[in-house]
Amino acid sequence: MLRDFKPLINKETTDSATIEATFKRGDVAEGLQACKKTGRSLVDFAPVIAAGMRKMYVSGRSNELLSLIYKRGLPCPYDIPTLLRALLAKNDFPGFLKQASRFEVYKGFEADIQLAIESLRSKKQHGPADTYQQRFDDLRRRSAAP
Repeated sequence: MLRDFKPLINKETTDSATIEATFKRGDVAEGLQACKKTGRSLVDFAPVIAAGMRKMYVSGRSNELLSLIYKRGLPCPYDIPTLLRALLAKNDFPGFLKQASRFEVYKGFEADIQLAIESLRSKKQHGPADTYQQRFDDLRRRSAAP
């Protein structure tokens, strides 16, 4: 008979202090998983989740933070434009384009979007560049429509 050797997760094995420490380290995704597995409410951890998000931002993990906001709908101490600017500051053009597209951000970032698309083209990434160009052209047209 085959056995699964993964340890069985008991609701009592992960205490609140461990989950709190995980959030404070900036491992927000891991902390969220621990809360889900143990049935704990995120409301109880709101201040340490915010602290973990601040740590992620300071550590230059804006792309990961934007993904958490998008996928999990978490409230964040930073707004989307601030996080997008942090990606631009790191010259993370693919991450910037992906997140700007996800959150449908165009206004105020027009020149940055074109710069990022041209950066992809200069690296011979014409397929992704053309795809993002089309997405942002569509977004521009929708935002200009009355």
